[in-house]
Amino acid sequence: MLNTVPRPDVEPATVTLNATPSRDWLEELALHLAQNLEPVSRSNDNPLPVRLRTLGTFLQSAYRYFDESSLEVTAASQAAEWMLDNYYIIEQALRQTNEDLPPDFYQ
Repeated sequence: MLNTVPRPDVEPATVTLNATPSRDWLEELALHLAQNLEPVSRSNDNPLPVRLRTLGTFLQSAYRYFDESSLEVTAASQAAEWMLDNYYIIEQALRQTNEDLPPDFYQ
């Protein structure tokens, strides 16, 4: 299915929905949409995989930071404790998202 947007040179149509739309009304609406929408060009840039990699790198560095600081300081913050305790869950969620949304999903 193509993504579409209204053409800039066409006035928006007012759609009146009857209590029971007739077949002719649906055909007219479909024809109007087909004539007044244009396809949106798709780019090959898929921001989600890039963001997931960036997020994964950030979380990994945060984990390392908290891990190193917990060795030096006996009282770690609650955020540090949470990150150290739950990092494996975050890592698993990122990995699963990458596996479950392969590149052809975006196409």
